Amino acid sequence: MPPGWRFSSPSGISSSRPPTRGERLDGQAFIARFVERTLPARLNPAESTALAFFLSRAYLRSYLLDMDAAVLVDLPIGDLTCGLTGMDGRLLPARRLDTALHWLKAHDFVHRTARWDELLRLRSLPEFGLIVQRAYDERSVNTLRIAATKARRYSGFRQAGTYAEARSNVLAAADAMTDQQPVWRERP
Repeated sequence: MPPGWRFSSPSGISSSRPPTRGERLDGQAFIARFVERTLPARLNPAESTALAFFLSRAYLRSYLLDMDAAVLVDLPIGDLTCGLTGMDGRLLPARRLDTALHWLKAHDFVHRTARWDELLRLRSLPEFGLIVQRAYDERSVNTLRIAATKARRYSGFRQAGTYAEARSNVLAAADAMTDQQPVWRERP
């Protein structure tokens, strides 16, 4: 460090020792606009964008690992993963889920009709988790396909226009996968 050199934080406090990450950000979130303020030089627009993508990608990776979560990729609106790669089992193709929703006759309900609370209730069903797990497991996707085909034979299996119908279809397909007699429920 050159003689007389002093570090300064965003709050204006000076010190002769290099500040820690937390001190440089002064309690602000670890996002591009705050990080850029702590850098010794200004970034051009391309560098600023690269930094923002780097930080977003790192945050998303950390979130997926910490929360044991997954994210849909290959969405029609574009890539929402900031180019994240190499996370086996955590970057799931949206088309695969769409295919399963078509098999369950729940695609239009999920994409056009359902409210957020209905989507959360549907996603929270253990049977829906089983179906999603089978949809993304190469060894089990045919089991799901066969189960959906069997479930479609039941009179209660129809194009879902309500949460109750989507739930009923999910339960029927899960029952068919586990060789259980389908249970038709009209109430959520």
